[in-house]
Amino acid sequence: SRWFLNVSSTSSKPPDEIMSEVMRALRDSGARFQLESGYTVTCEVDIEVCKVPRMNLFGLHFKRLSGGVWNYKKFCNRLLGSMNI
Repeated sequence: SRWFLNVSSTSSKPPDEIMSEVMRALRDSGARFQLESGYTVTCEVDIEVCKVPRMNLFGLHFKRLSGGVWNYKKFCNRLLGSMNI
């Protein structure tokens, strides 16, 4: 799969810290979510903490599950804006 990196969605922090920050941001936003595995959360979107190929960074991979593109973009931007990764 191709990677489209966004500076605000990559981090040199350990994946556990990134996932904790994702869950904090989701709780603060009032979103209902479910932890699917150690590094994947499902809510309006799938959010996965992944190793960025050929770099010493981890990234957040967002995948829209339902709903419109515009709402997806606003939701992701709002979450990323509230995270300290």
